[in-house]
Amino acid sequence: MRITNIIFSIMVLNIFSGCMGSQGIIEIAEEDCNSPVERGVVISFDDSQNIESWGQNQEFLKSHGVIVTFFIDRWHKLEQWELDILENLSDDGHEIGFHATNHGDYFEFLEQNLTEKDYLEIEIIPGLNHMDERGYNATSFAYPRGHRDTNLDVLLLEYFSVLRGTQSNKDGSESWVAECEDLRVFRSFPLITTEETEESLEYREKWTEFGFDSIETGNKTLLFNGHGIVNGQYATSLENLELLFSEIEKNNLKYLLMSDLGR
Repeated sequence: MRITNIIFSIMVLNIFSGCMGSQGIIEIAEEDCNSPVERGVVISFDDSQNIESWGQNQEFLKSHGVIVTFFIDRWHKLEQWELDILENLSDDGHEIGFHATNHGDYFEFLEQNLTEKDYLEIEIIPGLNHMDERGYNATSFAYPRGHRDTNLDVLLLEYFSVLRGTQSNKDGSESWVAECEDLRVFRSFPLITTEETEESLEYREKWTEFGFDSIETGNKTLLFNGHGIVNGQYATSLENLELLFSEIEKNNLKYLLMSDLGR
C-alpha cells in the first residue's frame, strides 16, 4: 500500500506568518541543546466535542498498546457521561491536557486589540479552575488552531510544563520532528482525516517519508495531532491509525505523552 495512504495531513505554508513579528523569537543551535528528546512518538487528539468518539474507540487504542494525550476545552460544559469517558481514558494511562476555556483563538484576540494577558485571564485561568474542580491537574496545553506567539508562550509556561502548537508557526518552537526539549514549545503534524483527497495525500507523501526516515538514526520525537476517531470533527479512520501504529512499531518507537516532553 502506498505510503500516501498511511497517515497524515500537513499545513506546510505558514499562513499566519504575517501576524507574527520577529521580536521574542528564540533560536537554539543543536549543539547548545541541554535536554535532548527521548526517541519516540507523541500522538494527541483535540476538542471536547470528540470525547464520545474517543470513548467508542478506547478498546481499539488499548488493543494496540497505544497511549495518547487528549486536549479538552470547555470543561465547564462537560456532562457527567463525558467526564466518565475521560476518567476511563485516564485510567488506561492516557494524558488529559488542557485546550483553553472556550477554545478561544489567540489571533482573534489580537485582532480585537486584546493582549496575551487578556488571553490568559479569559481563556486559561477560568478553564484551569474548572479542570481542577473535576480532579485534573493539567501540565500540558495545546493551542486552539495552533495560534500562538512567543509572548503568550512565556506567560503560559508559568502554568504548564509543555505547550503544543501545530505546523503553521515555527517561531520560538521545536519541530514536529523534535531533537530538543529546551523551548518546551512544540509543533505537531496533523493526522489524515476521512475528508482528505488523493491529490492532497500525494502532496504530503514526502513529509510522511521525511518524518519516519529522519528518525531512523539518533534520538528524535515525532509529534502528531488529530481530532475525532472514526466519528466527530476532522475524524481519522481506524485504518489510517492502524497503518500509523504499524509504522511506529516497525521503527521501534516508544509512545510518549505530551507532558513527557516537559520533564
